[in-house]
Amino acid sequence: MRLLTIVLLLGNLVSLATANDKVSIAGVDAVEPGIYLSSPGLKLSQITTNIPAALGTMFGFKYTINGTPSRAPVTLTVITKRPPFKNEPSRKKEIVEKDRLPGTIGSPHWACFSFDEERELVPGKWTWEIWHKQKKLCEQSFNIVVDREKER
Repeated sequence: MRLLTIVLLLGNLVSLATANDKVSIAGVDAVEPGIYLSSPGLKLSQITTNIPAALGTMFGFKYTINGTPSRAPVTLTVITKRPPFKNEPSRKKEIVEKDRLPGTIGSPHWACFSFDEERELVPGKWTWEIWHKQKKLCEQSFNIVVDREKER
């Protein structure tokens, strides 16, 4: 799975938190769920949680980590729950994957997935959860639907 996390840093480069800095995460603002275009840069094409299962479709959401100190680096855990891909060696109805991702307090980030292989085009519910340590900060779900254009 290619979970794309794109970190856009505004202003200066990320300042490194020192041992004396206490990082406090208050939460995450998750916005702009939908279909994205990757060229040029990353651009929201349509706000929606119903995503067509079509090759080349990229979907996800934007989020900002709220906390202190500003621009401090943090490590998040992203849990992805999705249906098994075609021919994936699993008897489970849901696959759960965990990824550790770097983040920066106050900077925008994106969690996105792109359908690049035919085997990935499976209808069903996808859910992303963003965690910091033992605290769930946000959850975003998408409904992957059969691409009606492809059926014609």
